[in-house]
Amino acid sequence: MMTEQEVERMVRENTGLVGSLVSRTIRLYPRLPSGYEREDLQSLGYMGLLRAAKTFDPERGVAFSTYAYRCIETTIAGALRRESDRQIDTISLSLLIGEEEDNPLEDQIAHQGPDASVEALNTFERELMEQAMEGLPDQQVKVIRSLYFEGDSVPQLAQQWGLNPQAVQNIHVKALKAMRVRLKRLGVRRGDG
Repeated sequence: MMTEQEVERMVRENTGLVGSLVSRTIRLYPRLPSGYEREDLQSLGYMGLLRAAKTFDPERGVAFSTYAYRCIETTIAGALRRESDRQIDTISLSLLIGEEEDNPLEDQIAHQGPDASVEALNTFERELMEQAMEGLPDQQVKVIRSLYFEGDSVPQLAQQWGLNPQAVQNIHVKALKAMRVRLKRLGVRRGDG
């Protein structure tokens, strides 16, 4: 097992991998999921690099940079995939009325402007999120509100609260898992598309 100093040294010596992988990700996926910015990808990359440094086994005969590259890539790609899946699973307003209705709810919303249906969806999603947040620890509620309602990024919150980005991301993940359980209890299910 590596000492904390060795882990820190490996992270420090290989931070360039994070920058190159973030740039590569942005080139390959120019349309990141909403809410994700370069700084978020960098935070994820540093989490992957730290995990690589903590779990690296030199006995396996693989260079650390090769191992770290895969860990960083997996961390970033996994988070983007989960976020894309979450956004795809966003609840359709049609589910409120049912699939058999000839007149979906989106069509029933008065066109008070070009974004009437978007505004209704945002209000509905916000109400669901508020219900799902009931009973969560204060810190988890603050993270969800900051990320989803106020548009802050993980690095911004980490800096504001004096935490590292990984700690904020861990709070975020725990909150989302708890909220998913609460939404299931409320009877919200995934849309079929």
